[in-house]
Amino acid sequence: MKGIYSMTMTIYNMPCAFIVPIAISVIPAITSQLTLKNHQTVKETEESAARIVGLISLPCAVGLSILARPVMALLGGYTGEKLELATRLMRLLGVCVFLYGNIQYTNALLQAHGLAHVPVIHMLLCGSVKLGVVYLLTGNPGLGIVGAPVGSVLGYFAIASLNMIAIAR
Repeated sequence: MKGIYSMTMTIYNMPCAFIVPIAISVIPAITSQLTLKNHQTVKETEESAARIVGLISLPCAVGLSILARPVMALLGGYTGEKLELATRLMRLLGVCVFLYGNIQYTNALLQAHGLAHVPVIHMLLCGSVKLGVVYLLTGNPGLGIVGAPVGSVLGYFAIASLNMIAIAR
């Protein structure tokens, strides 16, 4: 099971590798425009970055979730029960791709606006909740290793929600 989970995590990390550079590159652009008090350009830059992150993360999330079975059969070489488990894991991790993109984008916005401590607090709080959820769910014989991506979905959703609330303020 650990090998199947590791393989699904490797595939999950592929689209995430494209999201981080975009989110990071937006920080200096927004910060410089904030310094110049050019709020219209700040808004345009933030919206443009959101569209680009969404254009990468949403299709990847949908694709990995919908095509989880053929992707895991092709890249993992799994069949039978192993393929079923890999498919369940990949479908959940597919959702995490979109949430991860949202987290990276909102972290960058908060940092650019001088609130770098806020996402750190959100990640610490929600990370501890995720650990608790993963501990409880993976200990359940009916779920087992599937509890790990369920915990990731819940943890990422909580972080993204708290970040969005912080941005709205």
